[in-house]
Amino acid sequence: MKNVSEIVPNVIEMLNLPISTAPIMEMSVIDDTLWLATACKVTIISMKSLTTLRKIYVASSISGHGSAMFEKIRSMCPSSYGVWITTAHSQVLQLWKDNECILILDLGKEQYNKLM
Repeated sequence: MKNVSEIVPNVIEMLNLPISTAPIMEMSVIDDTLWLATACKVTIISMKSLTTLRKIYVASSISGHGSAMFEKIRSMCPSSYGVWITTAHSQVLQLWKDNECILILDLGKEQYNKLM
């Protein structure tokens, strides 16, 4: 403890970015943004400024009553077309570009819905 006031600490700067109370399950770098998946939500952050650009809620399917069902995001895979997203307990692949879902592919029904 001798000379403790003369020691310069090696500081790691900690930033608190309030993304979600759920843990981050998946992340991908797309251009100059970081896509973070927490539960059924994707938060897109600017890597330069660390500001939240947008939040996307990803539905896994539509129930028989016409309301969206939300499950945890299982994977995100960037491609030249956008970001492919899958959710738990679902046979649906979704293609997202920016904050818009442009393609839904239901592998269980062997059909797709082009949303553009």
